[in-house]
Amino acid sequence: MAHLAQFVAATLRGETLPSPNVEDIRPGDQGTYVSLRATGHLVGDAWRDGPPATALPAALDAAFTAVEAPQRGTIDSAIIEFAHSFATVADEDGQLAHELHDAHRGVRGFSLSHGQTTHIVPPTHMLARSTSFSDELTRLRQQPSLAGLDDEAFARETQLRRFEAVQVRVGLAPDPTAAVMFRGNTVVDASAVTQANTQAWAERAAAWLLQHVDGEGRMTYTWHPGRGEADPDANNMIRQWMASVALGRWARRVQDPAVDAVVMRNLAFNLDRYYVTSPNGDLGRIEYRGRSKLGAIALAALAIRECPDPPRFALQQAALRRQIDSMWQPDGSFTLYAVPAGRRGGMNYYPGEALVYLGEVYHDTRDPELLAKFMTSFRYYKSWHLKSDNRSPPFVPWHTQAYYTVWSATQDPELAAFIFKMNDWLISSMQMWKNADYPDAAGQFFNPRRRQWGRENASSTGVYIEGIADAFAVAKAVGDTRREELYARSLSRALLHLYHLQIVDDIDTFYMPRADRAIGGVRTSMYRDFIRVDNVQHNLMGIMKILDRFDAADYHTEPPA
Repeated sequence: MAHLAQFVAATLRGETLPSPNVEDIRPGDQGTYVSLRATGHLVGDAWRDGPPATALPAALDAAFTAVEAPQRGTIDSAIIEFAHSFATVADEDGQLAHELHDAHRGVRGFSLSHGQTTHIVPPTHMLARSTSFSDELTRLRQQPSLAGLDDEAFARETQLRRFEAVQVRVGLAPDPTAAVMFRGNTVVDASAVTQANTQAWAERAAAWLLQHVDGEGRMTYTWHPGRGEADPDANNMIRQWMASVALGRWARRVQDPAVDAVVMRNLAFNLDRYYVTSPNGDLGRIEYRGRSKLGAIALAALAIRECPDPPRFALQQAALRRQIDSMWQPDGSFTLYAVPAGRRGGMNYYPGEALVYLGEVYHDTRDPELLAKFMTSFRYYKSWHLKSDNRSPPFVPWHTQAYYTVWSATQDPELAAFIFKMNDWLISSMQMWKNADYPDAAGQFFNPRRRQWGRENASSTGVYIEGIADAFAVAKAVGDTRREELYARSLSRALLHLYHLQIVDDIDTFYMPRADRAIGGVRTSMYRDFIRVDNVQHNLMGIMKILDRFDAADYHTEPPA
């Protein structure tokens, strides 16, 4: 690869070298796309047909010519895509949806031809723009040559072809280097799943969270790496308060006064903005845009409980606890919303989140009255979940964590048995491995046949590993070696997927104008690059458990021989 890097660098300096031999990476021979970037920004690009020996120098020269003169000295990287495997895609019998499915974003590109004009959309183009195949087709249909075509004429007069490409990033500073990419990233081998790499993952994730708490204490909710900016309008109370919990747990882990200060600033900001009380001040709740969810109330109480200085907000935690207690019903169920009264929704989430908090309280207080109420809720929600129409993966991690905390105090076998039942089902129903289409998808929790259970999402994998790590601890404690191995393998596979999702270096930040704000963040999926705060905090909390509970031998993605 060094010869390719040297060739690109020399060409951009105006020097002439023989076209490099790139057969070692088995490039495509049907065309080459080159994009030139400066601090993440696209400054010039070009496509040329033909094999690499002729197409690469021509595309590189054309891309450089397209760069405005003042920007030529700022170019710090080149992305090269050698295209292959072109195939015509017809908009019939679901072929278009199949061939240009979201799962192929960043792996496949497409060409659209009309008359003498062909538009090329390379794989990394969609990654950098955070667009889908549909977005790009819509954009192209607005081009002057295509805008006048109705759907029938468009189908008749155009040819759509998909292709794949060998992707290479060439870094130009301080010295030329080249690296083969897959979906704009580096493929990680399963052998890399180790304690050291997992610790490094956690440290990067924690650093991302900490740097995204601003001077007031506001946590970034969504960061768009390709734009280098946060979404100013997006927010969600449950995810914000879970981020506060994650910060508190990290602070307890690292024992750093500077981290403590950030955690307390974030907590103070959230309470100042979103905490309200009943008219008499007895009940406290978290309210946002006219809604107050049981889950947000419980997670706010948990965040206070786990912060570096709980007494500072003891009055608020007590009022939040009273609100939770007021929403508990004698049959063990919970009212799901404090405001507006009677609103429903969140059954798979909010009761489990409330039980996570109450389980922590019981673990510390050993209050027999609280235990009785907790077990009433356990039996109510166990029965509800096991009804076939209700069974859903998001229920599992919250209830697993709640029941693990109480089990660790009571050793109740009924709790352990249900923890095992839930997590065995979750892994068999949701986790991808041999059935993954691409290497970066292996290990994620997603069932394409059950889309009602959610899209590919890093936060889902994160919350699932939080629960499975607790199931692992129970299996290890009771000597259930079969499940201990099953859960360790599942967690290791999830780690491999998360290694692919975390933004780590100048390879996967090639299009990011503020790379320093993206490093350590976790993409929403392999092809959706926006970083939502729960992508980071759920996975960080799960990984902290793994680091504490795994021995070196537990990091393995395949069954023992």
